[in-house]
Amino acid sequence: MDANPYAAPLTTATPPPLASDADMIRREHIKHEASVKGVGSLYFIGSLFLVIGGAGLIIAAVGGNAGAAEVGLMVLLPALGILGFWVGYGLRKLSPAARVVAGVLTGINLVLSIFGLPQSILAILINTYILNLLFSKKGAMVFSAPYKEIIAATPHIKYKTSIVVWIVLGIFILVILAGVGIAIFGSLRH
Repeated sequence: MDANPYAAPLTTATPPPLASDADMIRREHIKHEASVKGVGSLYFIGSLFLVIGGAGLIIAAVGGNAGAAEVGLMVLLPALGILGFWVGYGLRKLSPAARVVAGVLTGINLVLSIFGLPQSILAILINTYILNLLFSKKGAMVFSAPYKEIIAATPHIKYKTSIVVWIVLGIFILVILAGVGIAIFGSLRH
């Protein structure tokens, strides 16, 4: 009898290997991991502004007499900036200690945002989202020691950032640079 022309072709190729448990766990948590690291990057940006603000106060105080409030801010802003750099670095490295400090700082910011209602609804939503990222079930996994082993075992798994995110980030940076440029050139005119 002849071969069935409608039958699926026979193949001798071996099927692809099944993904390991580490691969599956990493793929399941990679987006959450990237979001946490993104929050770390936001801490870097915020800390940069705090340090610049503190340096601006110090420069302004050199030219005149600084009151107690200005001296307090000259110390507080750079200190918070340095703490923010540490938290940002720790979140990027998925440090459990940085997770706790970020949770405390975000919680304080959330409470302060609540007192600023109704203008601060966006801040409340952002702070709630960050707390969810840090302390959800996936957040607990991402900051765990076994997950660090999974990361080490799966260096081939990378998070791909969407082109839309890169475009929005570019626009955001341009807006910030334009604002800084306007502030600098506006102050030079006076």
